[in-house]
Amino acid sequence: MRTEDNYLAEITGMAVGTQNGLRRGHEAGYTDGWNDAVAQMEPRFQQLQQEVAALSYAMNGLGLIAYAALAGLDQAPRAHQIVAMNKYGDLVTKNRQVLLHSPHLDPILLAREKQAAEWFPKLYERLQNKPVQAPSPEAYP
Repeated sequence: MRTEDNYLAEITGMAVGTQNGLRRGHEAGYTDGWNDAVAQMEPRFQQLQQEVAALSYAMNGLGLIAYAALAGLDQAPRAHQIVAMNKYGDLVTKNRQVLLHSPHLDPILLAREKQAAEWFPKLYERLQNKPVQAPSPEAYP
């Protein structure tokens, strides 16, 4: 009877030891795999962060340019405003395939740059309330 108990103890010990070894090996492999994945993705992630920062910087600069141009158009003769309005409409139509929305209707632009996004619709309303006059030849470049 003693032999069977020893055999069972040995088999049980081997099973428990194998289970512990597998668990520890799995944990070590998982940790090593995770660390390798992070090491591979870290440079890509940093590159994307730099790209986002550069695009944000560029958008801020373009925003300033746009505000300056719009401020000038606010004071421009009506004929120049009509030319700008028509050019905006042409550009929106021409670029429809790359725009998710017309810029004056884009929810992201409205949330971030509401004043710029609403400028052309407000100009359109102002132009509708003024008497129509033929644009002067100087209005066309």
